[in-house]
Amino acid sequence: MKPPYIAGALKGWTAKLTVMFITKTVVDHRVQEVKTSAVVDINYQPMPPAQVARKPEEQRTWIWWTLIIKGQAPLLKTDDTVSVNGLNFRIQNARDWRTSGASIYEAIQDFQRPAS
Repeated sequence: MKPPYIAGALKGWTAKLTVMFITKTVVDHRVQEVKTSAVVDINYQPMPPAQVARKPEEQRTWIWWTLIIKGQAPLLKTDDTVSVNGLNFRIQNARDWRTSGASIYEAIQDFQRPAS
């Protein structure tokens, strides 16, 4: 069964913004960061308190965000970073719904990385 196409439901919920994707790969036993800039349809919003309350106790004080990227943007993995409008988000959980028209991520605000 084919999954429903949700990109149409996101109309008006996303905005076209220039986003910096910082992905990590291991090359010759060393972590390499690759920076890619792209214009994507994105929605980023604070995670609802009820959803944060279900996180492990030591993680509840972190600043959690939900990121929805519409279309066929590159799939991010845990520990990759997304920089949008001076805010940096470190991916904690990725849900690949690209066949449905979007990818959904749970991320924490990353204060350690300077905005690129």
